[in-house]
Amino acid sequence: MKSWLIYRTTLGLERPTFIYDYPAKLAALAKIKMNDPTVAERFELYIGGLELANGFSELADASEQRQRFEEALKLRSAKNWARYEMPEKFLQSLDALPPCAGIALGIDRLVMIITDTANIDEAVTFTPEMPLNSTTFIYLSQLGILAKKFLKYLLQKFSFVTQ
Repeated sequence: MKSWLIYRTTLGLERPTFIYDYPAKLAALAKIKMNDPTVAERFELYIGGLELANGFSELADASEQRQRFEEALKLRSAKNWARYEMPEKFLQSLDALPPCAGIALGIDRLVMIITDTANIDEAVTFTPEMPLNSTTFIYLSQLGILAKKFLKYLLQKFSFVTQ
């Protein structure tokens, strides 16, 4: 497992790279492939050594999800890590979930790639260290304007818009 994690930082250096058939042990919320119980229906997209996006088929089986959470709690306990409560509302909602999948795209990482930035703090709007005060909220009010300008820049840069 360790060697797999080491290779992640070198993925996508020469070209965008998708990894899929993700190790099942590292995909707590994803469905397991029917024909191979060692892998999950999950993928990640890497560009420039950064994980830009990840997606998976949602596990909609409450009993299987509960079992996975219980295993994770046992591992946390064995390591003397903080104990989390079982997310009962989440588990109850799974039985009503239709077959579905999702993908998360890291906008902060996309900005890092476009601007050739190595430090994520230079790409995010708010770092964890930034205090939430009146200055922060004034900044938030300007965020919509900045987002529109940034989107227009991206569309023009990648030739989606001609002007």
